[in-house]
Amino acid sequence: MLAVKKEESTGHQEASKECAFKWGVKVVDEDHQYRSFSLMGEQYEQYDCVCCHSKGSGDWLGKIMELEEANNHKLCKLRRFVPGSDVPPGTAGLTHLPQPKEVFLAAGRTTAVETVNILVRFSD
Repeated sequence: MLAVKKEESTGHQEASKECAFKWGVKVVDEDHQYRSFSLMGEQYEQYDCVCCHSKGSGDWLGKIMELEEANNHKLCKLRRFVPGSDVPPGTAGLTHLPQPKEVFLAAGRTTAVETVNILVRFSD
């Protein structure tokens, strides 16, 4: 399971494996897609930016792109932000040299850009 922290101007809440999960608003005309969920009392919405931690990857920033229920799992598709140092010079649309603390929302559909993460597993 992915640990997620929602960044806010007043601080953040950290989620653990033993957490209360509840789906929020459902996407109209879609049986298994949602626009929001709550985790340990913290509300998350599609397109929120979150700080994530996963084994082997350390901490990274992501943007919630899709929320769905499939194959007995509650899933969250996240698009990664990449540090400016990882953006090659001459990248289309980049008109300046990236600053050391600057991040960019990644583009594309590879696993390095978007990851599908299990929020909660259903017990059988």
